[in-house]
Amino acid sequence: MIWELLYYVSWASILLPSIGGVYYYNSLDKNQKYFLIYSIFLILIQITETVLVRNGYNSVWFFEGFLIVELIFFLWFFNKWRTYSKVENFLGLSIVTLIIILEYLNYFVYHSEKEVSYTFPILIIFFVFQSASMILKSFDVNDTEFNKSYVFWISFARLIYFMAILPFNIFGFIGNHLNDELKTIYGYTDLTINHLANITLNTLLMYSFRCRS
Repeated sequence: MIWELLYYVSWASILLPSIGGVYYYNSLDKNQKYFLIYSIFLILIQITETVLVRNGYNSVWFFEGFLIVELIFFLWFFNKWRTYSKVENFLGLSIVTLIIILEYLNYFVYHSEKEVSYTFPILIIFFVFQSASMILKSFDVNDTEFNKSYVFWISFARLIYFMAILPFNIFGFIGNHLNDELKTIYGYTDLTINHLANITLNTLLMYSFRCRS
């Protein structure tokens, strides 16, 4: 019962960023309005993934594809806030190219039967470092009022989320070696952490709309 309630709260929390964006819409800058559009897009992604799961489809490939879209969006979004250096541009382009090549090889060349590809934790690790980097930039740009920056709160929210799910996504590659009882414990723990991290993420993203960089 508690786990089901947590699931529905987590699912509904995807609405929070859009609610925050609409509520503060008149005071948003251009970049925040872009992020509001992205927040609405996330709702459509959540609905689509839920429909796939309810109809018995494996949604992992869909989520991995979404993470690539998220990778490209946030590289673009953070660049709109503060223009990247040439090194950062090269690094971002290299990461996108590498991930796309690895995903193509995994699904279309080697036809991997693993539930998730090795690019999954690679993406998450990149997001952790990207979020930490943008938090540091928020310190540099806003000095003592960094916490009033929407980029700080967006980055902080993503840092918490991806750090929370990273250990389980790395550990998931050895899941086949666990006995059934441990697999069950691992599965429920993974889902619980995911739901809690998701609720935290969306709550902080909603809060970011009241901040100004």
